[in-house]
Amino acid sequence: MILDQGIPCDAHPTAMAVEMKGSAALMNQKSPNRPFGPSPNRPENIPTDERLIGNKAQRLYKLSLQRRKIHRRRRMIGSRRRFMIQGTAMAISGTAIMQGLSRKSPIHLECDGAPLRPPTADENDTTFQSRCIRCGLCGTVCENGCIRFFGLDEHSHGAMTPYLDPRRRSCTLCMRCTQVCPTEALTAVPDNLDRIAGGEFPQLKMGMAVVERDTCLSYLGRICGYCHDACPIPDVAIKLTPPALPVILDGCVGCGRCVEFCPQSPTAISIIPKSLNQVRDALSVPTIEEEQGELGS
Repeated sequence: MILDQGIPCDAHPTAMAVEMKGSAALMNQKSPNRPFGPSPNRPENIPTDERLIGNKAQRLYKLSLQRRKIHRRRRMIGSRRRFMIQGTAMAISGTAIMQGLSRKSPIHLECDGAPLRPPTADENDTTFQSRCIRCGLCGTVCENGCIRFFGLDEHSHGAMTPYLDPRRRSCTLCMRCTQVCPTEALTAVPDNLDRIAGGEFPQLKMGMAVVERDTCLSYLGRICGYCHDACPIPDVAIKLTPPALPVILDGCVGCGRCVEFCPQSPTAISIIPKSLNQVRDALSVPTIEEEQGELGS
């Protein structure tokens, strides 16, 4: 059925009103599964005892939340306090360590006055220190681990510069340190003992060995010869004269193998760095000719 102005009967205002009244009547009817009237869960319908229990539970729950917040806050305060204490302790210990390192303390060397530098180092120690960049590569590739480094407390010989202590570890003439040096502090030399013994690379000379006759076992009447056996270039750097008396030759490069294997303590042989060659006479060290002349007489 179509009413005036072409509007369907379902959409007419009168029909819509009738439909809404019917829906309200259905909603007012009692449902068999749901009681009619106000909800039993409202506060006014809950017994007084149950209401008190519920309020107490809520207060306890709120109190537990407050306690958790307080505990969390105290824990945060404790962690911050602990962080501050630990940071202060680390700062104080670091300052003490730096002050200790900054103090100038004596360092024991095999030859007082100048350190024994790696092979091919410049004879002028000041020049070597200016060329060395303290990279530490020479000590990293060292075959025998003989290259050591000065600490931050060393001022005269250059902090963090390499040196050798042959009594602990001596040089095996592997020449790796010279090949890895990125600057001109050390000059590259091939690993060839025959060419080294032939004197083809005079720049690798580190120093000269000196025998202390007062403590050498061979000069005291006992047969030793450890220094000759340990030398990588025997009969070129050192030779034995009857009866097994060690004599240092000009071919000595100062590697320190004789010093490391000397059975005497303190050692009966030491290395004079080449930077001290100019004061050889001042140290009262006899020359090779003098030693051979004394032995011949």
